[in-house]
Amino acid sequence: MRLFGLSLVLMLATLTACDTTTLGDDGEQAQRALPSSTIAAVTRHIEPTRRNRRRGRRGGMVPVFVDEQFVGALRFQELPPELEVSWAPLDEGYHARRFSFVNYFEALGIPAAKMRQLHIYGGRSRVLVIEGQALRQAGDGIQFQFRHGMGGKPEYRHTVPVDANTSIDRIGAVALYVNKQTPTLKHGRLYRDGQRVSLLHRARSSRRRGTRIYLDGKLLQTLSRQNARAAMIPDGETYALSSLFKWLDVDAHELHGARFIARDEIALELDATALRQRFLDFTLPRRSRGRMRLQQHDQHINALLLYSRPPSADRSQKAPRDHKFARPRQSKASRAIRSRRSS
Repeated sequence: MRLFGLSLVLMLATLTACDTTTLGDDGEQAQRALPSSTIAAVTRHIEPTRRNRRRGRRGGMVPVFVDEQFVGALRFQELPPELEVSWAPLDEGYHARRFSFVNYFEALGIPAAKMRQLHIYGGRSRVLVIEGQALRQAGDGIQFQFRHGMGGKPEYRHTVPVDANTSIDRIGAVALYVNKQTPTLKHGRLYRDGQRVSLLHRARSSRRRGTRIYLDGKLLQTLSRQNARAAMIPDGETYALSSLFKWLDVDAHELHGARFIARDEIALELDATALRQRFLDFTLPRRSRGRMRLQQHDQHINALLLYSRPPSADRSQKAPRDHKFARPRQSKASRAIRSRRSS
C-alpha cells in the first residue's frame, strides 16, 4: 500500500512538471510569426491559462438582440468602429471608460427616434426596462462599461436619473425593440400573449456557438462547422479564407483590413494586401464550439472583424486625468525619507 501511494505521488509530480513546462510561468505560449510581407501588425498572441479558460467559460457571451434577433455580442473588441468613448468623471480626477447605449445602437444603424423599449437583463432573472422616451431624454446618461476597462464583463451605469422598474449591475443580455411588439412587465417578468419572454434564457439554452463575423460593426454571419461544410468545400479539414469571403459575398479587394479577435484581445491584424493572400487558411476543430483556428496561430478565434474603411473611433487611448488632482513628483531622496517615517 505504501509503494502504491509513493508511485501515485511521483506520477502526479511528473504530470505537474510537464504542465509547467508546456504553459510556462505566465501561461503564455510562444508566438508563431507569419511572413512580414503578409501581416500589417501582430499586436498580441496569447493562449490563456487554464484558470482563465474556466473563468471565460463561466462568464460566457453577452448577446445583443434587436426585435429579438441576434445582432452581436457586447464585448469591447466587437463594438461598432464608429462608437466613441464617453468618459465619466470619478473621484480624484480619474475618468471611467464608458459607452452610451443610444450611441451604440445608432452606430448599428438604428435612429434614436425609433427606439421603443430597451431591456437589460441582469442577475437573478431581473430585467431593467427603459421606455424609449426615457432613453432619449437621458441621452448619453445611460451607459455601460467593461469590468477591466478594455475587457471583461459589461456592467450597467447611469449618470442621470432614469425612470425604470429596477436597477442592475452586471449585464447578461441586451434587447432593443424597434418594430416588434414589446412584452408586458408583470411581477418582474416579461410576458407576451400569456407566454413568458426571456431572451437571456433563450441565449443560454441555444449556446450561440461559432465565430461571429462583422463588416463595419454589423453582424454578417455566425460561422460554425455545420454551415461551413454546407457552404464551403474544405481541403480536408482546412478552409481557405478566400472561400469564406465568397460565401459571405464580400469582395476582398474592397476591404481595408481585418482583425481576428480571441476573447478580448486582438490576436492578428491584417491589411488589405494580406487579406488577398491565398495561403491564409483556417480550420474548425471539433469541440471548439465553432470557433475558427488559424493555421499559423494555435489559438481559437471568437470573432472576425472586417473593415471596408478605417475605424474612426480610437477607444484604446489612455484615460484622462485632471492635473489639479495629480500628485507632485518626488525625488528619490524624498521618497526614501517618507518611507522611513512611515516605517
